[in-house]
Amino acid sequence: MTEKQLLKIKTFSDVCKAQGKDVNDYKTSKRKKAWLNAAICLRKLKLICQPFNGKGKPNIADTEQRKYYPWAWIKEQGPGNSRPFGFRLAYCDYDYDHSHSYLGARPYLLDSKWVQHVFENFREEFEEWLYWENMTFQEGE
Repeated sequence: MTEKQLLKIKTFSDVCKAQGKDVNDYKTSKRKKAWLNAAICLRKLKLICQPFNGKGKPNIADTEQRKYYPWAWIKEQGPGNSRPFGFRLAYCDYDYDHSHSYLGARPYLLDSKWVQHVFENFREEFEEWLYWENMTFQEGE
């Protein structure tokens, strides 16, 4: 895809269309277990990154390959919001020699120029993943 085509990808529906996927395969539901919703959200984030990575694939074992991801600060939302947090982009970071297990799997981008575009257009998807990932810790209580 050209840069112009990639810049037009601004919704998850656009991603699915570009990747030949069905948006309904990525639906979360309160009837599903939180861990399953978290897994669906992570698959969604990885799918979002695919068109922006072109033919390249992030390879955790490749210590020479730079892998970029948005680094976001969690902030409180206003009253009446269904979720108690939100994100704002702090900066783009990269990790090329190891993965921090306490952060979980990351939806890596191979080019830093796409980090801001992906984060700004798909912030809700990042928030949804964080919400369900947090809920997995509360499921057993």
